[in-house]
Amino acid sequence: MFEHIVKCWDEPLRRVYMPSPDALAMAAEMYRQGLIKQYVDRQQKEGLRLSGLGKPALDIFARKFHPEWFTTDWQTERLTQLFHAGDTFEADMYVHLDRFGYEIEATQQVVSFNGVTGHSDFIVCDAIGQRFLLELKTCAGHKFTQMCKGINCVPMVYRTQLALYQQCLGIDSYWCFYNKDTSEISFQAFDPAENQHLIRRAEQVIAEYARITEWDEVFNVFCAPPPEGEKYKNGMTGNFKVPQDIDKQLAPHIYEVTESRNNYGKMTSYVTGYRMPDGSVEPLDIP
Repeated sequence: MFEHIVKCWDEPLRRVYMPSPDALAMAAEMYRQGLIKQYVDRQQKEGLRLSGLGKPALDIFARKFHPEWFTTDWQTERLTQLFHAGDTFEADMYVHLDRFGYEIEATQQVVSFNGVTGHSDFIVCDAIGQRFLLELKTCAGHKFTQMCKGINCVPMVYRTQLALYQQCLGIDSYWCFYNKDTSEISFQAFDPAENQHLIRRAEQVIAEYARITEWDEVFNVFCAPPPEGEKYKNGMTGNFKVPQDIDKQLAPHIYEVTESRNNYGKMTSYVTGYRMPDGSVEPLDIP
């Protein structure tokens, strides 16, 4: 469906295409807003957002009951550059969609699910009248390669977000992944078969977020994700690491963590148990 956009992504637009005045004005405004964001503090929003409902539940609830655990300045230079690359990519995509005759019905449209809101990137209509949602994700090279392997390699937070958008809007949905290191792009359709279990989990998180009043209660419903086994060469070391989708600032509060050198000599955090709200530690139950 999008092969022509992928093929022509790196072609100089001035050689083959002049954007319509409206598309040019919109893209210019998107570029301008993206530049402004480089010089202002982006505020982390409190409460639930559709874009975050796929995060580990303990991460979501810890930010509600223990925001003091997350004290490190989250807006690092690396993240600022990533956000700017994403803003620029969004403006570029607007021009390319216009170039190939897609009608852009909406950008950043508010989507609401059970009282929780989000903003979809593009709602687009093609030449035969088919409407679809296009969600853009900017990432580094290694993550881009991983996500292009298939939908099961896309982080659950992204899959949940698109499942909820699709549920609310009732139209086909696609991702476009952007490799900020090489400027490659890749489109991937979202499989509606993924919807139901992700939506049920989101419904549960929203309901429990409203009901639960203390951190201790969270553990009656949700538990810490199992740690990831450490690989070395062609085998497993027998050590376990903090899952990649768990914030490093949260990890010591839900896992018993020790520091030691891995087989490459690098200091690494290893999980040796689950830390409970009362301070006790439960052993790992991993075969």
